[in-house]
Amino acid sequence: MTGPGPVAAPLSRPAGSAGVVGSLPGVDERCDGCGFRFDDVPLAELPDRLRRLASRYTSRLTRLADRDRSEDLLRSPAGPGGRSVLDLAEEVLAILRRTRIRLAGTLAGELSDHVLGDGPVDPGAVADGAGPAELAQALARACDDLAHAVEHLGPEDWTRTILLRGEDPQERTLAWVGRESLHQGEHRLEDIDLVLRTVNPPGPG
Repeated sequence: MTGPGPVAAPLSRPAGSAGVVGSLPGVDERCDGCGFRFDDVPLAELPDRLRRLASRYTSRLTRLADRDRSEDLLRSPAGPGGRSVLDLAEEVLAILRRTRIRLAGTLAGELSDHVLGDGPVDPGAVADGAGPAELAQALARACDDLAHAVEHLGPEDWTRTILLRGEDPQERTLAWVGRESLHQGEHRLEDIDLVLRTVNPPGPG
């Protein structure tokens, strides 16, 4: 199977574009579920954190590669909401891809929205029935693409805002959106570890 393709081109912005608003709604700084703290992620470290996220997913998706029934275990609906390891990984893939598209749209001055968390994910984010190796490869590419994109954001870009759709639409800065994408990936890693312990508990001793 071939490796990731060429790195995505840097995001572009029109000269003199604005898009910064004054006051923003309050933002939760810590996730009670996984302990993620937004303030613990310096923006300068976000690209590296995103790239390291890819290797962490690869280790989970390939951990059972040499064992019988490994893919059946990864497809077992033992996670939150009846989701499997592959379901959770596909959600992260969709979030990473969608985040890069939304960042590009915001910088281009286009009206865009963004859905995070347990809301709808992009259909066709990965081919139906894709195996662990294919999904790991797609996640590695998506993490690198988003990391490459945020590397090209300047101080004025981090303060631009994006609309979060939902029952209570709110605006968030691109700094929050970038960190939240990392949060979603790390949060689901904990869910994945829980599923793996459930479907493949460690043996005695």
